[in-house]
Amino acid sequence: MMQTSHTVLATLVVVAFFACMVEGAPAAPSCSTTYSATVDVQVDLRKKAASGLTAELLAPVSWILRQRLSNVCGIDVCDLDLESAAVTGNDLFQFDVKDSATADALSSCVASNVFQVRNLFKIASIEEYTTTTTTTTTTTTTTPAANNGWVFGEYGESCTAVCDKVGRPCNEASMAAVDTEAESLFVAGLFGVQCHAAFPDLSQVFTAPSTYAYGEFTFCLRGGNASCNDIPVGFEAYVRRFCCCGQSCASSQ
Repeated sequence: MMQTSHTVLATLVVVAFFACMVEGAPAAPSCSTTYSATVDVQVDLRKKAASGLTAELLAPVSWILRQRLSNVCGIDVCDLDLESAAVTGNDLFQFDVKDSATADALSSCVASNVFQVRNLFKIASIEEYTTTTTTTTTTTTTTPAANNGWVFGEYGESCTAVCDKVGRPCNEASMAAVDTEAESLFVAGLFGVQCHAAFPDLSQVFTAPSTYAYGEFTFCLRGGNASCNDIPVGFEAYVRRFCCCGQSCASSQ
């Protein structure tokens, strides 16, 4: 009679065990957690997954892993979304977690505990997944506008530098030809520059044609030194040159 009772009990245990196996995973907990972080799980493959981790191998054991991580690491089971688990490599998968703090807690816990999942894999590490953002910086070079071949340079620029920006050669002859007040005012007028006065040859100090800004006054300079390479040394903050860029530049209508 005693032997029969043991036999019946053993049979019930075996039936219950296989019933659990057939049933599979228990029902997922009802969670309303918002997941804002993702973790990468690196694993060491075991015999049953020797050829690589697959979704078919991972899905049936995800609930086991979720429960074990929750129990050992002291993390709320709802903070681990193993239902989102996805294989991303031969020995790598991802799943969502509540936040970065949860990801850090998992990382520390796995580093000091062994998590073996059946004969499929052992967790080697868990790290928060981060994306790499590449920032491209675009440098825009403004090309000065040309008018009748003339280009109005910036303060302190040589005409060689000004003409290089528009891809044309500097023409010293046309610049030297601006030697009357009318011609000086004509070139300035092409760029809307209103001169309070127009001075003749000041080549000892400046290169011409150009403007000299002094306070609220703008003076136009003409004649004399029209070198393409010269810059107004000592007056870089005050002088802007009118540069002839090209074969010829008209200085009158």
